[in-house]
Amino acid sequence: MPQSQIWEREGALQAIDGLVSEALSGRGRSLFIVGEAGLGKTTMVERARAGSGGRFKVSIGRGDAAESSLPFGIIDQALRGLGFRSPGQTRAGRRPAMQARAARLYAALQFLEALPSPTLLLLDDLHWADDDSLALLAFLCRRISNLPIALIGTLRPWPQSALDTVGPLTDDGEATVEQLLPLSDAGAAEEWRDRRTQPDEPAHERHVPQRPPRRGHRSGAKRAVRARERPEALADDHDAVRPGHAAEPRERLSRVRALERGRKGGAVHPSIIVLRAAVRQGPDGLRGRTFRTYQRPREKKPRSARTTITIRMIQRMPFTLPTPFVFL
Repeated sequence: MPQSQIWEREGALQAIDGLVSEALSGRGRSLFIVGEAGLGKTTMVERARAGSGGRFKVSIGRGDAAESSLPFGIIDQALRGLGFRSPGQTRAGRRPAMQARAARLYAALQFLEALPSPTLLLLDDLHWADDDSLALLAFLCRRISNLPIALIGTLRPWPQSALDTVGPLTDDGEATVEQLLPLSDAGAAEEWRDRRTQPDEPAHERHVPQRPPRRGHRSGAKRAVRARERPEALADDHDAVRPGHAAEPRERLSRVRALERGRKGGAVHPSIIVLRAAVRQGPDGLRGRTFRTYQRPREKKPRSARTTITIRMIQRMPFTLPTPFVFL
């Protein structure tokens, strides 16, 4: 699969290539890439993994804010990908916390020393690493100089604990740092032009979001009433109430009965009675009596929510509404 083009990241790419070359010759080094969110740190990690070319045994650990308090969280991911298992403790041989931590550090170092092939350790989002992971990271960075191990980590300037760990390593020459800066205006314009000229995705792979069909909406019904039009006349209006959306009469009747059962105290609302009669009579029985029940002078109060729903259920039945009657 061809790799996508990267703009204004030549320094970081050269540093990755140099780190990999030195590790192949048996001189282990560490590289840390620092930058704000969205500047391509994870892209650098993926490019390093893709560029290993099968010459390295690669393992990656990714930091997460939810695991920032988990001991040895991010670096344990990377080491487990290589087959490392932390030394366990029995009830009889339980050690103090400081001794157990030191044993964990040396166990990880001995495991890396025993690996038969060059190793590429990738640690993404180190700024979410816990204190134990950072301690183990600093411990390993100071001791892999004679091992075929390349370690690459990415981090943001904040939270600052990871950056404070990397600082002394660079001062002592145990690691190098590459900082990613935002693209210049020219680089951003070039990237934009390149993406504009890329071929479109195949039709079977392109996801085109579609607007979900909308059922009856009060605003559409109001516009139909005010315009003295039947709802089906607004065929191009997505908010209009359209007839013909109802199910079979038996299913409609079951919905009416469900509404009756949901009524507390056994009392049946008048709209339910009218709706039940309308469903049972069908299109031939729906005459002026059914619709005149819902005619109200404009000076009266608006209909209740239940009455409005009942009107919509009648309007969705599979027949054309009688012309002389208009819902007010």
